Amino acid sequence: MNNERAQGIALIAFGGFWTLITLAGLTGCLESTGGGCALFVAPFVLIGVLLLGLGAFHLLRPPVQSPQLPAGFNPAVPPPLITPVVVRETTEVVRVRCRYCGALADPTTSACPSCGAPL
Repeated sequence: MNNERAQGIALIAFGGFWTLITLAGLTGCLESTGGGCALFVAPFVLIGVLLLGLGAFHLLRPPVQSPQLPAGFNPAVPPPLITPVVVRETTEVVRVRCRYCGALADPTTSACPSCGAPL
């Protein structure tokens, strides 16, 4: 028997007992005082009825399913804070062609490395 069902049965038993005792007290009170203590006993009857309803709710409610963990999940290992991402860097090399000899040179140089002419 699961815990929810046991709680529902216990609430119904206690609520029924509570309601019967308070109704017996209310009946005795009405006979002896003519209704003077009915306002005092009525909230206790209401508490018993609420306990009965709460017990019925526990019995009739469908069971809660625990979530299924994915395969290979280990709760002892925390997930990574940052997901690794592979980045490919591409570089483009720009060359300047010498107008005198046609050799290629870096754009930061001021003279052609082949013929020495200014770029």
